[in-house]
Amino acid sequence: PNRLKGADFENLERLMQAGWRHQRMPTDGVTSAVRLSPHAPHRGAYCLEMEVKREKEIQTEGMVPLMIATSPVWITSAPVRVRAGERVEISGMVRVPEPILGTVDGLQIFDSLGGKSLALRFQQTPSWKPFRIVRTATADTDLRVTFALTGLGTAQLDDVAIRSVDR
Repeated sequence: PNRLKGADFENLERLMQAGWRHQRMPTDGVTSAVRLSPHAPHRGAYCLEMEVKREKEIQTEGMVPLMIATSPVWITSAPVRVRAGERVEISGMVRVPEPILGTVDGLQIFDSLGGKSLALRFQQTPSWKPFRIVRTATADTDLRVTFALTGLGTAQLDDVAIRSVDR
């Protein structure tokens, strides 16, 4: 069974109650948004959609920097308690309809066990694509998954799960 609460992205109140967090880094020339979107979810009525775009007045002038230095927006999952030696699978579906601009990292997906250096990176995937991460906990801890949109564009997530995996 899926141990991650709210990861079907069907109910905003359930996500907030479970402990999902939305964070923004103010970045000159861009705005960001996160929403539950009814636009082409993988399953159900909604998916999680992250968007970073140029501010209107900057867009007209064409003055947005070529590279964005820091992720303007990211979502961190609710915590899932794992035990030392436990193997877990983090999986889900991702869709990045157009190339992410201003970054080499695109959408990053990483977890608190493996860290950012072991992130999955998606620049573009026009149709829904599965992702999978397998980790073994080295200590009793809370596992969280982070989804960071590192440039200009849109990314969608759906059906995210954390499950125990038999050895």
